[in-house]
Amino acid sequence: RVQGGTKHMEAYEASDAYIDTPLTAEGKAQAVAAQQQVAGWKTKPSLVLCSPMTRAIQSAAIIFEQELKAGTARLVIMPELREFFPDNNENQGRPVHVLRCCPHLQSLPCWSEVQEALSDQATHEWRELWDTSWAQGSGWQEHCGHLRRLETFRKWLSARSEANIAVVAHFGSINNLLNLEPWADGRERSLKWRGVPFDTAGGLAKRFGLTNC
Repeated sequence: RVQGGTKHMEAYEASDAYIDTPLTAEGKAQAVAAQQQVAGWKTKPSLVLCSPMTRAIQSAAIIFEQELKAGTARLVIMPELREFFPDNNENQGRPVHVLRCCPHLQSLPCWSEVQEALSDQATHEWRELWDTSWAQGSGWQEHCGHLRRLETFRKWLSARSEANIAVVAHFGSINNLLNLEPWADGRERSLKWRGVPFDTAGGLAKRFGLTNC
């Protein structure tokens, strides 16, 4: 990157103004396009998983809007699916009570389903740690940048009885999740991901042709 671009990027990553930003107009349009693709699927998910980042919740709610509103799919929010890159303030989250009051989420057509996924009952296993440490507290960078959360997610996912599950997450988390699969062993991996601790798989993740979220 040129010097000016580097300074601009560093200022962006350090700014509090971009913490947990919502989808842009382009991002919403991409989610609507994905919704139209899902409409043509012969098999639909009965469980939709997403991270607690606002843009991921929006994406999941837009892409699977029809299934969520019809009650044929249920939305589950999981902090294990948050983005990596703990040197970027954009990847700090927001407490659950703030998400519940977020106008970007409340304006979603299936807000009632999102609201249920953010309820005390639905979030009781992780809400306290997320609100006090993982979202943007003292432990956010460790939680954001460490692979342990994806290992926990894989164990949880393997125990599910549903046959069709959709996962809506982020570029880094999806790459690292796929990188944990046995078939990824021995494949070419990138040497470095800037901002991800060296001792995590994020630093050696296989790069797939996925667009960012």
